This record gives sequence, structure tokens and C-alpha cells, in this order.
Amino acid sequence: MKYLVISFFLSSLIFAACQNDNMADKDPFSVPAGAPDTVRMKAMQNYVDSVNAYRRYMEPIKIQPNIVSEDDKLLAAKDSLGNLVFARLDLVGEDTVTREYFYLKDGKVANYQLMLWNKTAMPPYAWGFNLYLDDNGVAGAEERYIELTTDERPARLLVQPPMPPTINVDSMARVAEKRMEPLRKEVDNYKPPKS
Repeated sequence: MKYLVISFFLSSLIFAACQNDNMADKDPFSVPAGAPDTVRMKAMQNYVDSVNAYRRYMEPIKIQPNIVSEDDKLLAAKDSLGNLVFARLDLVGEDTVTREYFYLKDGKVANYQLMLWNKTAMPPYAWGFNLYLDDNGVAGAEERYIELTTDERPARLLVQPPMPPTINVDSMARVAEKRMEPLRKEVDNYKPPKS
């Protein structure tokens, strides 16, 4: 009986190992066709989380594009294969600060986050838009909004509950791809400082 239990246990382990070998070739962030949007959004959020977790190990790319002011910044990161997986553009004006995050998967925007801080509106406010994309198009989107006090920074925006988007998400998907193109060229032309 003991021999039978041990044999069954070892057979189960071998079977599980063989199953996992087949999974190694699959994209861990892909979802089956026809999956609900919530599942698709979660898969893309998991991808964003994984890029953020490994970004500290990636060589940072820092560029000052001077689009609006000298304080503008473009930060980017490539994975170990040299593929661009992350870009953040900060545009700093006198009255507003705009920050765009791009998470790229297989060369396409998988997540686009746009944050706007208007310091001179009455009352000052912060607005955020978060768009998830996969191979099947828009997986989902959400917005956040908060009114601020006069000298308050927009950190509370991130803890606001998300709301359904009030703007056309397909149009924002096109904007995200279009906004990413010049950033991709900036990063491609980047020459690291000589040490």
C-alpha cells in the first residue's frame, strides 16, 4: 500500500511538471478570447505591476525634452532584450502639470495613464485617466477626480475610488498610441552618458 501511494504521488509530480513545461512558452498576461473585460483589465494591471517591480533593475533612460519647460522629464526603461516597456512623460507648466505613463507590451501600449494637476483653477483639481489595452482592443478604463485646496499636491487622487470614464475610450486609445510615437523616437535616439 505504501509503495502504491508513493508511486501515485511521484506520478502526480511528474505529470504536473510536464504540464508546467507547456505553460512556459505562454504569455502569463494573456487571457482567453472572449474573457470578460474585468479579467482583461486585471491581466493588464498584473503586467503593469510586474514592469514596476522589475523596473528598478532596468537601466533608466532619462531625457529632458523641453517641450513646455526646462522641468519637463522623460523617463523610460527597456527590458533585458532591449524592448521598451515603460515611459513616463512629465510636462511642467506654470499652471498645470501633466504626467503620462505608458506601459508597452510587445511594442504596443498596454496601459496608458494620464494625470493632470491644475494648480490655478478655482478650486484647484487633479484628474486621472487609466486605460487598459490588449490584443482585442480596449479592455477597460477608469477616471479619478479630486478638488484640492490652494497649496495641496495631488497625492490624494491616487486613493480616490475609480469612476466610469466620461470620455470616449476608443479615442483615448488612439491618442495613447499617437502620443507614444515621438517618445519612442526620443528613446531610440537616446545616447547614454559616458562614464
